[in-house]
Amino acid sequence: MEHTALLQRYRRDRRKLLEFLLSSGLIKEPRTPSGPTNSLSNIDFDTLSADYILLCLKSGGVIDVTEATKKYLDESAYPVTSHSHTRNSYFLVSDPDLAGSPPRRVPPPITVRQTTNVAQSSSQMESSGVQNATTFGDDCGPTYKVATNTPIRRSQNSEIPPLGLPSLSTGLSDDDLRESAYELLLASIFFSGVGSYSVDDRKKEKSSKFLSSLKSKRDKVLSQSQSLGRPSELMDTVRVQMQISEAMDACIRRNLMQLAARQMHGQIDLPHVSLGLLNGIFKSDFRNEKSYMQWKNRQANILEEFLCFPASVQKTDHLTIRSHAAKIRHEKEADEFLSLIKLTWSTLGITQKMHNALYAWVLFQQFVETDEGLLLENAVIELQKVQTAEEADRKEEQYMNSLVCSRQYDGQELELNLVQAISVSISIWCDSALQDYHLHFSQKPSCFRTMMALLSAVGILTSDDCDEIKVSYSCSLTKFSSSNDNVSRKLKYYITSSTNAACGRVASKVDLESRVQRMHPLAMLAKELKLIAERDFNVFWPVLHQWCPESLMMSVVLLHQFYGERLRPFLKRLSSLSEDVRAVLPAAEMLDHYLTRLHTTALDANRLLLSSSQVLDHYQIGEVSAPLILDWVISQHAHILEWTGRAFDIEDWEPLSFHQRQAASIVEVFRIIEETVDQFFGFNLPMDITHLQALLSVIFHSLDAYLLKMLNQLVDKNHLYPSAPPLTRYTETVISVIKKRLLECAPLDDDVNYKLNELTIPKLCIRLNTLQYIQKQIGMLEDGIRKSWALVKPSHNPRWTKDEPLEETSLLTCSEAIDALFATTFSIIKDTATGAINKICAFTGARVVFWDLRDRFLFHLYRGDVASSRLESYLPHVDTVLDLICGLIDDSLRDLVVLSIFRALLEAYVWVLLDGGPSRAFSDSDVSVMEDDFNMLKDFFIAGGEGLPRSLVEQEAKFSQQILGLFSLRTETVIKMLMNASEHISVGLDSNKHAHMLEDAHTLVRVLCHKKDREASKFLKRQYQLPMSSEYDDTPDRDSTLRSPLISDLLKRSYSTNWTNKGHSSFKSIKKKLQEATSEIRNVAR
Repeated sequence: MEHTALLQRYRRDRRKLLEFLLSSGLIKEPRTPSGPTNSLSNIDFDTLSADYILLCLKSGGVIDVTEATKKYLDESAYPVTSHSHTRNSYFLVSDPDLAGSPPRRVPPPITVRQTTNVAQSSSQMESSGVQNATTFGDDCGPTYKVATNTPIRRSQNSEIPPLGLPSLSTGLSDDDLRESAYELLLASIFFSGVGSYSVDDRKKEKSSKFLSSLKSKRDKVLSQSQSLGRPSELMDTVRVQMQISEAMDACIRRNLMQLAARQMHGQIDLPHVSLGLLNGIFKSDFRNEKSYMQWKNRQANILEEFLCFPASVQKTDHLTIRSHAAKIRHEKEADEFLSLIKLTWSTLGITQKMHNALYAWVLFQQFVETDEGLLLENAVIELQKVQTAEEADRKEEQYMNSLVCSRQYDGQELELNLVQAISVSISIWCDSALQDYHLHFSQKPSCFRTMMALLSAVGILTSDDCDEIKVSYSCSLTKFSSSNDNVSRKLKYYITSSTNAACGRVASKVDLESRVQRMHPLAMLAKELKLIAERDFNVFWPVLHQWCPESLMMSVVLLHQFYGERLRPFLKRLSSLSEDVRAVLPAAEMLDHYLTRLHTTALDANRLLLSSSQVLDHYQIGEVSAPLILDWVISQHAHILEWTGRAFDIEDWEPLSFHQRQAASIVEVFRIIEETVDQFFGFNLPMDITHLQALLSVIFHSLDAYLLKMLNQLVDKNHLYPSAPPLTRYTETVISVIKKRLLECAPLDDDVNYKLNELTIPKLCIRLNTLQYIQKQIGMLEDGIRKSWALVKPSHNPRWTKDEPLEETSLLTCSEAIDALFATTFSIIKDTATGAINKICAFTGARVVFWDLRDRFLFHLYRGDVASSRLESYLPHVDTVLDLICGLIDDSLRDLVVLSIFRALLEAYVWVLLDGGPSRAFSDSDVSVMEDDFNMLKDFFIAGGEGLPRSLVEQEAKFSQQILGLFSLRTETVIKMLMNASEHISVGLDSNKHAHMLEDAHTLVRVLCHKKDREASKFLKRQYQLPMSSEYDDTPDRDSTLRSPLISDLLKRSYSTNWTNKGHSSFKSIKKKLQEATSEIRNVAR
């Protein structure tokens, strides 16, 4: 009752669930035999398949009620199963007691049919293996155990020619022969006296396990050692391998033991075994009549065949036994099983030579099935035993020849003995496999050498001029050589056939894959053919060259010709370096180069003489690509120049980042250049020095254009200097006079003023960083191009012949020309960048001192009174600028920029001393203060060893310090120095050439003008009629920074004066006055 109630509840819940699904709106419409309906009342939910409903919900929502009912009825015929992830649980639809246990092997292919004779049977076994037998009923007894068997991977070339054994008239199948072979093996063991562990012993052992606890450990071990034996364990393994069930094995063992007990002496044979089993096994031993009738018919067919073809059955039985013996992989088990096999030799009429041949045959079959190289090696060993066996006596020879196998070959009938038939079948299979050895041995290269050894052992099947078939054998690998014309001709045929087949496969594969990968077919084909050539060189040539020295050369020529036939039409249509051209030409060049190298290797290895058919006709990629590459470089030239100009024009001279302080435009320029270089060398095409020169020209003009644009943004440094005031003599007067205003200069040009406003200190620092970045990158770029150029192949193709071998020293051109080309290009860029750095550094120093600090330093230092306007009050402004610069400039440029500022300050200091104007006059006491200030300036830039080197500071300050020292001299001394200096003027020497000389006349006049000394003032009034300093007002204008410079000599530290048009004479007049003053002094002295 409880079970019934639970079932009713399940059905009710199931109906509710299905009704909910159908009415939930997920179903578009239910369809009944009468058509679509919206009513669910007429649907029987108990007869609908739930799996079908769920499938319809996922797929589309349309439910066919008729189909759902049919699915339900179909499902109800099978038991309910769960989803097993291990896939090891199953249910039988039929009654296992009536149908018998399932077969214990892999089911046969659909195309396999049951054989009707031994010749077909052996062929089927060779092509599909022993696991392709049809289902048979061999199960009886009370127990059932699954014998596991792992499927074996099939070889791509598994069609082994049959041996040609006589046919069987009764149609015995492979399964029939296998079962009979097992029965004969057991009978041979029992009749030989070798003990076997019977089924009764097993049953006794199983039934007495509950008594094991009552026995001592010693008794238990002794009992097992007495009952179990190695032959029994080995036969269990054989039984599983031969797919015999335990139930059938029990019946066979029981009856054969009884038969052996009744017949203790005499020769056992298969008819006696069959008769004994027929007498001892009855219908009651089988679970159903069908199994019994199949077994009984097999025994009857065996007896019938032995009456007609006794020899054929013997050979077939032994062949079946050996086929399963080969399945025992463990070497120790195989040796032990072979000892059991020998027990059947007398019954089957097997000799040692026949045994070796059959064993080799079975091992070879298993190799074809599994591709295991060890099986093939063992097969070669067995065949070599056959070939090296001693000559048999006449009786054995007659017996061997009586085992005739017939077969067709090349339209002729061959009659061979069993050993010859095995050799011929193996040779034919090897012949078929070697016609495409690229296909069959590429994945298992180690098997190729063994295969050639196998062919050497069995011989090559050849035909002479009379079309008579013969078998040529060789006893060792040495006789299988090129000295035999038939062997040499056959091997060359294999090479040609296999290489052509491999090329054909690759060509057909490339057509499809090139469209999928969007790659040109010729580019992909070149790569695939190179892989074939690599396989030929690494795998096949080391084996083939022993018998065919020109094997590698033949395959190389075939591959080269195959690709050349498809490449040359493509080369004729080229006009530019399109995407397809860039893909095809490098691949073709790579293939041509690699095949040429293999061709040369084959020549050197074998010292062969080339025939006209073995010379490579090179693709001449270099000649085709040379003009295309030049056209591409020329087109890139204009493109890069355009991008360089565009990047520079939009540059705002801000640092790229905190760590990358160069301008963004130069990074973009180098990116474009590097991309061009990568594309250039990425062509992987032959080139010569012309192509390199074109590339370097593009790089040079791009960077040179960038540097010129940067230099054109600068302003002449002369625009930064103030106007030189007029020369006056110092005077102290209390009489008020009307002071003259110094002449103001015109404002700067708008363009110059705009450039000056753009050339701020931070932007100048970024420019310097950019120039330093160019110097670093240009070195790296040069190294990269040199390395890439060293890998470039020459654009010409030398003739690869024995007389003109390839020389590694044959380079693109001489190394001196290459070095000169690199040096010319990159040295000019480096020198230009260095010159630009120096120019910008000098401009930066002048900008800081003479423009940015003009009012704070230049116009106020020592003005009026030295003590009230000393240098120390202006150094903090300099320090602020230096801090700003050091935070922006690259570390490698810091000292260079600081030095330029120091030089500008020295220049400004000298300007204050010599061109300071009427408001600056220095007494002897002022000079000592000024010397202290000058030392302070030097110490400021030395910065306690953390700034500029002291030696450099002292060297740079030497001239300024000497100028300052002139003010400490007595006035009479300075006047005498002036008189001596005037002699140079009197003899017509140009003072500009001696602008940096300390005792220059113009320098000494200015020293006298700025000395606060009455004697100096009188001398200047008497000799030069210079006006008094009190007559001028040189208070600096607020707009003093807009005055244009009037003294270009300041750049050269020449301090010659410039006179205004109204109140002063020109530079020539001052020369004349100096000469006149000198003459007067000399006359007075006389």
